[in-house]
Amino acid sequence: MKKTLIKIFLFIILNIGSVYGQETPKATIQKLELYVLANTGNVNPDALPLLAINFTKFGMLYSQNFVSAPWLTSYIMLELKTDLSFNYLENDPTIPGSVHMWNLDEYLIEGGLKFGQYFTIGFNNLGRFDLELAYALRLPQRQVLRFSTELEVLAFGGLLSDEAIKPKPPIPFDPVARPHFRHVVNYFGLSLTYNVVFATGWSFLSQLNPRFTGDDAEAFKKFLQLRWNNGITYTSSNGYKLTAVLRYQGHKLDTQDPLHNVLFIGGISKTFDFTQ
Repeated sequence: MKKTLIKIFLFIILNIGSVYGQETPKATIQKLELYVLANTGNVNPDALPLLAINFTKFGMLYSQNFVSAPWLTSYIMLELKTDLSFNYLENDPTIPGSVHMWNLDEYLIEGGLKFGQYFTIGFNNLGRFDLELAYALRLPQRQVLRFSTELEVLAFGGLLSDEAIKPKPPIPFDPVARPHFRHVVNYFGLSLTYNVVFATGWSFLSQLNPRFTGDDAEAFKKFLQLRWNNGITYTSSNGYKLTAVLRYQGHKLDTQDPLHNVLFIGGISKTFDFTQ
């Protein structure tokens, strides 16, 4: 039954374009993005073990809309999320001594709709609905202030998610990045993002992002995180995009001994525009 629901949803998403195409076949947006995004994991040994919560994502994202509905964009995303797990030194459990294994941590097949720049709804093979509500305030001198809220609901939690071939070493991990489908509310977050273009193709962003998971106030308090991202992006005229981000991520903020993780994130993508 659950697999049938997923197939029906993805069928609807993929065929929205053909419905509008019967009226006007010309698309105003028709793009394919290929991307790789990598995260070093924690580099502060006073927080989590070194390189914990690392990942690499390989993905593709196709999106399109039509003249008859330029405000409505359909998309489908395919993504593999992998990570390295480590065996840590016995005399210093924060230092990786050897690689345990390279894991296929998760795969995503997601389809969704974007209503202008304001609302996005998606559904993926994890049995999860992803929703985002956003508003961008454009300021002088090529500056943008974006307000958004995101909600991930595990309506059919853990439908088709890959698991590691063999167990990972028992180390602390990020409960938001590695959910175990114990909560219906997988993630709820607020974001305030400042972006400014400071040269042709170059932009700087700074983002504050308090994050929660859980179904009640106690869980929200326990799993509260605070992310602060600062990064630079370069976008070329031929569709390439490079991103470098420094992230602070605070955990256990409800205790007197919080964890202050620091990570580096890098990404590269290529966008192909097939619009006729």
